[in-house]
Amino acid sequence: MTSVLIGFVNTGVYQAVDVALNSRIPYLAAHVVAFAVSVVGSFVLNSYPTCLPLRPGALFSDIRYPLSSVFHLVASGALLYLAVSRLEMNENVAALVTGALITPISFLVVRTLGTPERR
Repeated sequence: MTSVLIGFVNTGVYQAVDVALNSRIPYLAAHVVAFAVSVVGSFVLNSYPTCLPLRPGALFSDIRYPLSSVFHLVASGALLYLAVSRLEMNENVAALVTGALITPISFLVVRTLGTPERR
């Protein structure tokens, strides 16, 4: 449940920063800045589990976090670009739609490919 709440807060922070910056800088630059702010916020909010004492597989789980962020940034940036340039969507609407589409996919990719085998 905590992860869901953090996800909603993180999405709200991303959207607020993105909308605020869209009128001042190009939409892809606004997306990258908003994404960076939300990744830092998400890391801070999720830092408790990563601050636990070293446990088996800790390095693997610690590497998954930035890898999932890179996947999410690249996939959402590409989809945002296509939505704005090809489908001619409003930048703010495109960012919201992109986030709604990519977030569950990103979660599934990390969960599927990033989970170490249980022994």
